[in-house]
Amino acid sequence: MMTQAVPFTDVSRSKAKWYLSKFTNTYGSQFGNIMADYAALWQLIDHYDCKSVAEIGTWEGYASLFMWLHPNVERSVAVDICCDFGDGYHQGLARENYGRYFRYTTPAQLVICNSNEWTATKEFDLVFVDGAHSQEQATRDLETAKRAAKKIVCFHDWHNGNQGVDRMIEAAPDAFKLVDGTSVAFVEL
Repeated sequence: MMTQAVPFTDVSRSKAKWYLSKFTNTYGSQFGNIMADYAALWQLIDHYDCKSVAEIGTWEGYASLFMWLHPNVERSVAVDICCDFGDGYHQGLARENYGRYFRYTTPAQLVICNSNEWTATKEFDLVFVDGAHSQEQATRDLETAKRAAKKIVCFHDWHNGNQGVDRMIEAAPDAFKLVDGTSVAFVEL
């Protein structure tokens, strides 16, 4: 069940644009197409005073790395299975990017496991889910994220072609909110 949209702030957008200019994706292009979504994460980190964040389904690792760049965040964890999908493109990207941006020991970690087996309990202020997009897996990831989070659970890819995520959010007993102008939906705990 969706509730009203939360306004999007230009301050978050300008912060995101500057930080995203530091990264390029594997195709060598800038992240203009997801700037608003990443800025929404920063807006939520600010609003809920989040010090620790996690991402379920990190793929290339950029959302977790981006959240880690927020000045308030002291700990960032990415959870991904890091295995072959389709043409094998996915394999090792998060590992490669974490190695590229975090060459020394930091409180930013990549945990390689299936999100269904991740056992974190109330360790993170915010958990961002961008995993498999079927309704069944999104429902399982919601339960995992609610167990791991203390304040807020966010989902990526609301209303941008991933019907499984849409159906899960519409069927969830939780009152999800949408950050206006983005594909980020969230629920407060």
